[in-house]
Amino acid sequence: DSVIPFFRYPDAAGIGPESDYVPPTLASSASEASLRRNYVLGQDAYGAVDDLSLKGATIPVPDVAVGRLVETPDEIQGSVNAFLDLTNGVLPAPTSSLVTGYDFLTSAADSVQGDFAAGLGSTLRADTLITDQGVPTTDTTVGLPSRNKSWTATDLSTALFGSHHDLVFLAGHFSANNALAADYKTTVATTDLDAHPDVLKNSLVISAGCHAGYNLVDADGQPGVTLGLDWAEEMAKQHATFIGGTGYQYADTDFVAYSAKLYTLLATQLRSGSGPVAIGPALVSAKQAYLAGVSSLTGIDQKALLEATLYGLPMTALDLPSGRTPVPTNGAGITPTPVATGTPGSQLGLKIAPFSVSPQLTSPPAKPVLDTNGNPTGASFHWLTGPNGVQSEPGLPALPKKIDDVTSTSGEVLRGVGFVSGTYSDTAGVTPLTGAPTTEQNGVHSNFVSPVFFPQRLASVNYFGALDGNGTDGRTRLITTPAQYRSDPSNIATDTERSYSQLGLQLFYSANTSTYGANTPALAAPPSISGVTDTVPGGIAVTVSAHITGDPSAGIQKAWVTYTADAGPLHGAWQSVDLVQNPVDSTLWTGTFTLPIGQSVADVRYIVQAANGVGLVGLDNNRGDGYTPGVAVGATVPPATAPTSITLDLVPASGVSDDNLAVGATLVGAPSGSPVTFTLGS
Repeated sequence: DSVIPFFRYPDAAGIGPESDYVPPTLASSASEASLRRNYVLGQDAYGAVDDLSLKGATIPVPDVAVGRLVETPDEIQGSVNAFLDLTNGVLPAPTSSLVTGYDFLTSAADSVQGDFAAGLGSTLRADTLITDQGVPTTDTTVGLPSRNKSWTATDLSTALFGSHHDLVFLAGHFSANNALAADYKTTVATTDLDAHPDVLKNSLVISAGCHAGYNLVDADGQPGVTLGLDWAEEMAKQHATFIGGTGYQYADTDFVAYSAKLYTLLATQLRSGSGPVAIGPALVSAKQAYLAGVSSLTGIDQKALLEATLYGLPMTALDLPSGRTPVPTNGAGITPTPVATGTPGSQLGLKIAPFSVSPQLTSPPAKPVLDTNGNPTGASFHWLTGPNGVQSEPGLPALPKKIDDVTSTSGEVLRGVGFVSGTYSDTAGVTPLTGAPTTEQNGVHSNFVSPVFFPQRLASVNYFGALDGNGTDGRTRLITTPAQYRSDPSNIATDTERSYSQLGLQLFYSANTSTYGANTPALAAPPSISGVTDTVPGGIAVTVSAHITGDPSAGIQKAWVTYTADAGPLHGAWQSVDLVQNPVDSTLWTGTFTLPIGQSVADVRYIVQAANGVGLVGLDNNRGDGYTPGVAVGATVPPATAPTSITLDLVPASGVSDDNLAVGATLVGAPSGSPVTFTLGS
């Protein structure tokens, strides 16, 4: 859901589950329209120079800081007057902070607390209400160490209302006018805060709670049902600057990700440089830093960015007295060299650069695998972290991440990345920790099942820095995730982990990027690779042929085959040989690589890649499994067994959220341990 309705009704009969029935008098309201049309409420579009269209959604790239003022004319005027009363628009020197958190938001709270405490210095007050993840909600005993008990609404009220805090980070479950304590039972409402006027005057308040920034339109509410005073309005009444999400805000069960990550980046930005830091631009910089670190922009990433909203004047500044960090500097970039003359790319401004990645990967302490009742199974989740942390996506293995600045020093655009070599080690029997995004309860970690190594591409190009409208960043980054996972054939619950100690890449830069007039090379698609065949003359070498085609305006710059083996002397490394274009048939490319002594042909795997004259790279990896010499495309390795049959057992026609649903099937004719996948819904 984009946002949750702030009022809900029983169905027409007055019984059964809740529905989205709305009285006719309210059905035409702007609030209801935004909810029913799945709009994501945000403000970045007002300050964006560039918009991206991604799978039907329009994503404004944050550029100019904006803010909202709510809700009544008097409250809006009060916010303006509070800003005008500041000296040069800078909030009073901060002397105290309060950070709260529990459950899957504990890690984010700890990170923000670290930045707040460092920014205040050791002599100033940095209060916390942070409960360690895993502490039972019933552990509320007075006198327990603060991290070992689930704090209550009374604890929050005492901390929040008992004294003034200049910096506040509220991580927990929220609604538009209510905050749930760590005991999952008691709450603090906006009306409670309203009873303590000015306790947050001139404070900066940030909330990672769902709908904390959802501004309720009083006229669209239902008298006696909805509470019109929302957090955004109350912060305006308090004369506080407020940042919160207008809808569901997201975290990951085990990693600092999504909305939680965005706010940790914001806390870091508030310490950056020297002197006052404007809050609006700090939020923009945090969003830009978030974008610069993603290899793929998922729907959850988009929502986390769009919904984070600033309520207040964006030029309001904060000057932390201590712990300031230097403004990050750009990397040296890459100096590519022109391709050889006489090639298609030499006429189109193509340049190349070899690039080697040697990441330091570490293995954090394993996480126990629990059954559906929360009991240990004896197995453990495993993952790797890289120099720039972990990439986590829903249902996929957590991957180590490394980010490099690959901006061309001579101004060309990085158009393609080719995989040339790699050194790796395989570990079987691993249960990878999969991403488990969450909004209200810890997510469920699913098994990861893939018959081929995932991900198939180990590097992606991030252009978000280059989309900054004012050119304040303008950097291109290469994000590598040097690990892959493939299901073990003998145990569907475990995978083989392939971790890379070195990756050899070829970067292709092009100056031919203008799409003006009839300049078609810049619009060319990557080369298309088809008809891959091979021979194994004498069993000591493999000759590979492929038909490679593309837009004639861009031509084919080069093609190559990259190979390894699942076992034998070639196992543990990828290496490449170039393919040579046939002088008669320009679409036919051929090359040969030699097999070392003792290498079984049946264990060899190879892929084919090609680059065109503007640097785009095409890949044919036989649907992820690679080609095996001597095995025709589509054949099964090993040879197919007898036909199998499967019968679905009788299952309930429906279920209720959070209930267990038993499913089963009978598989005949397959070896024991063969995988069976159940799909629920559409």
